[in-house]
Amino acid sequence: MVSKEGLRTVNSTQGQPSSISCEITGDEPQIQWFKNDVALVPTTNVEFNEDKTIMNILSTRLKDEGEYKCVATNSAGKATQLIHLFVGVPPRITEGVRENLCEAVGVPNPTITWWKDDEMLTNTALDDSRNTHRKSNWAGSAHKDFDLVVITSPTIQPEKLNITAELRKTVILPCDAIGIPEPVITWVKAPNVQIEPNESE
Repeated sequence: MVSKEGLRTVNSTQGQPSSISCEITGDEPQIQWFKNDVALVPTTNVEFNEDKTIMNILSTRLKDEGEYKCVATNSAGKATQLIHLFVGVPPRITEGVRENLCEAVGVPNPTITWWKDDEMLTNTALDDSRNTHRKSNWAGSAHKDFDLVVITSPTIQPEKLNITAELRKTVILPCDAIGIPEPVITWVKAPNVQIEPNESE
């Protein structure tokens, strides 16, 4: 009797069916399945084909992940094969706050990428535009579109300006402030006294 050497791995996705085969050749072997050294029997979620060379999980759950073993015996002897089942969860994006634009959960941990117009962005390439946040693992992928607005701190140019005015004449003092979002401007007269609208002195 001959079995495939080494530990085989099978990847499956939560909620999807899984099929694990026992790749052992021999003359009419009797096959028994085990998970973590506990014998498996048919259930509402686990089925075997007629000769037990294939085990089917109808709806895979996270708790189904683990090491499976099929043992085949006949008059010539016994052979064993080990199969490790990995169960993945497709990424699911959840809303974030502030600079954490979105968060995602998945098994295994998703890989994060940002895209704009089908072009992957670097960490420094984000600007005012429609951007797509993608997360993926071998179980699947998820994406979400964002209208991203980059904010900037207010600046005033020039920072200091000297103006000469005639007594009792109207004078215009410019304040060229820029920023995103548009800054709120407050006027202050030394020593740190706020000037109210229509104040004449």
